[in-house]
Amino acid sequence: MTAIRTPHSVSSFGQQRLWALAQAEGSNAAYNEQLDYLIEGDLDHVLLARALDIVVARHETLRTRFVTVEGEARQDIGPPGSGFALRREDLSGRPDSGELLVARQREECETPFDLGAGPLARGQLLTLAPDRHALLLTLHHSILDGLSVGLLLTEVSTVYAALLRGEPDPLPPLPAQFADHAARQHAWVEGEEAASQAAYWR
Repeated sequence: MTAIRTPHSVSSFGQQRLWALAQAEGSNAAYNEQLDYLIEGDLDHVLLARALDIVVARHETLRTRFVTVEGEARQDIGPPGSGFALRREDLSGRPDSGELLVARQREECETPFDLGAGPLARGQLLTLAPDRHALLLTLHHSILDGLSVGLLLTEVSTVYAALLRGEPDPLPPLPAQFADHAARQHAWVEGEEAASQAAYWR
């Protein structure tokens, strides 16, 4: 089932719960998903940034923020060209680079996302030495769960390797997006199967 795209697609029930918590508690960093990677060897930071942009263009959920429509959280999906918010900082040659790395990690961990403003994904690329880099990726749990972490890393690595070889993006188009999953959730709850199961347990 592919959801009909509207300006504001329905959110999954998990996303609605996180939105409700944010409305009740205000912005906090409790649901930040932080992914930190140490990269050793040569790194083309321009191509890495491009690989991240390509993966963001591939996944609507990575371009999603949330808006309220008739009291309900809806997904507001940004255009494919939105890109990934990657900040680059050169710490090479600095005697305090280790301390600065820890400080940047803490900053990413403790800085909340605004679910209504977005983006809900950001990163920092820190150069510690010419052949040593730290990639800090932070995403809100509403757009990334634990099962998706490995997929994200694999896709970025695959696209980056292809770009290094001078090849185009090798990833095939996705058959469905997260908005389709959310639409299926709502269709099931509103459908006859859910009603019959509810009637059974009455």
